[in-house]
Amino acid sequence: MPRSYLVFVVALAACGEVKQEQVEVAAVETETGPLKGYVTVDRLPMPVEAKLLEGRTVWEGTCQACHGLGVADSPKITDKDAWAPRIAQGKDTLYQHAIGGYIGPSGTMMPERGGNAELSDEQIKAAVDYMVEHSS
Repeated sequence: MPRSYLVFVVALAACGEVKQEQVEVAAVETETGPLKGYVTVDRLPMPVEAKLLEGRTVWEGTCQACHGLGVADSPKITDKDAWAPRIAQGKDTLYQHAIGGYIGPSGTMMPERGGNAELSDEQIKAAVDYMVEHSS
């Protein structure tokens, strides 16, 4: 089990009111594939690193709308299969596509800066890092 999820499961078990079956479901859901349904920031572990914390904030405010569900052929956060070929291209390519926009081979579009022109390059990179952290 990935370390970040282990902390989540241990915290659930420590609550005392959580049944063993709920703890097992939480562990299985994170191990067997992408989270089901619309993934919101509260369903993901809280990062420790400052850059990932910033990425979490940006992702929640801008990226979650598409990448939380995988709409318009966007890779859904936590979907390792969808993210693998993108991650294989390297972070510089991911940053470039997120900052400058990108039209994929099937004609789907990643809008420039996720459609939020107010975001800085560093904020976009932090959001990309956050998505990669939860999808690799």
